[in-house]
Amino acid sequence: MGKMKKYYIILVLIIVYIFGAYLLSLDETNKYSKFLKDNTPVKFKSFVKETLFFIPHSKREIKKLNLMTQELSENNRKLMLERDKYKNLLDSGLTKRENIIYKNYEFSSTVIPFNNIFDLFANKKNGYIEIYKEHLIIFFASGKIIFVNKSKFYKGEFDYFIVNSNLSQNKLFDQKIKWTGIKDIAVADDDLFISVTEEITENCYITSIYKSKISETFMNFNKIFRPNECFSADKEIKAFKYFDGYQTGGRIVSNKNNLYVTVGDFNYWEETQSNKSYAGKVLEINKNTNEVKIISKGHRNPQGLLFLNDQNLLISTEHGPKGGDEINVIKLSQEKIQNFGWPISSYGEHYDVVPINSYVSKVAPLHKSHKKYGFIEPLKYYEKSIGISEIIKNHHHLNSFFVTSLKKKSIYEIVLDENLNFKKTRNKIDINERIRDIIYDKKKKCYLIYGESTPKLISMCLT
Repeated sequence: MGKMKKYYIILVLIIVYIFGAYLLSLDETNKYSKFLKDNTPVKFKSFVKETLFFIPHSKREIKKLNLMTQELSENNRKLMLERDKYKNLLDSGLTKRENIIYKNYEFSSTVIPFNNIFDLFANKKNGYIEIYKEHLIIFFASGKIIFVNKSKFYKGEFDYFIVNSNLSQNKLFDQKIKWTGIKDIAVADDDLFISVTEEITENCYITSIYKSKISETFMNFNKIFRPNECFSADKEIKAFKYFDGYQTGGRIVSNKNNLYVTVGDFNYWEETQSNKSYAGKVLEINKNTNEVKIISKGHRNPQGLLFLNDQNLLISTEHGPKGGDEINVIKLSQEKIQNFGWPISSYGEHYDVVPINSYVSKVAPLHKSHKKYGFIEPLKYYEKSIGISEIIKNHHHLNSFFVTSLKKKSIYEIVLDENLNFKKTRNKIDINERIRDIIYDKKKKCYLIYGESTPKLISMCLT
């Protein structure tokens, strides 16, 4: 009978513990939980919480703190967006000469109006620039478009107007999500092409291409490329968040017949090496037929693209993981899909949040050699990440190129030999802005730089 009594006591304690843990898991507004708490002596409640129910009580407190942290973080983000919006409203059009020293160039900048007074979350600083006739087109990630009078800009006057479009009506993406939006623009004759991180189905994304006739009043964008696949933001593998919305690519260049477009891997490693997926690829899209062809694969997040017409080549830049940013040469004359190795080979390392388990070791081993595993070695790689972005020819020096940086806020002048082998980095120009885009104005012999930290439009003109 003594044993049975012990069993009953243990059973009662287990039932009490389970019931108590259940009550602790309930919301504080639950009437049964509230009744018991209200009618239990304070000292007894404290004792039970600190002893018998220490673990469930701690879990509940952690949950409450996490919710509070999330709420405070969201409120802080809103306050920062409000601050940036009002500061931009005050500073827009502010022009000054920049104290940057580089050879025979002169630098000046103008603060550009990214602000959106109707939608707080559409106050996105990143954007892209193009030249169309006598205007500079600035296209912000939010979808806001402004036309800037080019000749006045070079005189230190900022004369612009806003051009509306059908993008907000189409609701291609949620402005509240930081990484969504426009990823690049390209002018071809009287057409403007844009790439966009588009939500295809709920919480499932892909990089799409749209086109509009250029208009000073209203831009009507129509889809020319949107794959049938998309990548779910909810996907998790082996206890870590798999999807990454910052790895979308989206850089565009154009020649007479084709568009060349980069698509990031969205962190979907298996798809990057598959010819059945557009993830981690550079694509050729025929502008007349919209026919799509994969040119290269094995890319992580290609952020820069340059077409060398005289050599029928593309030079691409892409973000590595932790280190390992790359510059790659893609030969358009080759019929075979060229493979640059990601995620099998990379000169970077996995971020600390990635568990090095059997799955990761098999799918993304990040071997340091590309050639040994049958891949193309990069033209150059950066062991420590510079946050590589766009690449453009240096029009004033043979075999010289400018590579821009987000993380290092600089422009690197690199020199190649006649066979496009890397020789050296000749100069580093500190701009002190995250550089998202750079273009060249042949008429003025000026480079135009999109600095997104402020954001500002910076001219770099030969004197």
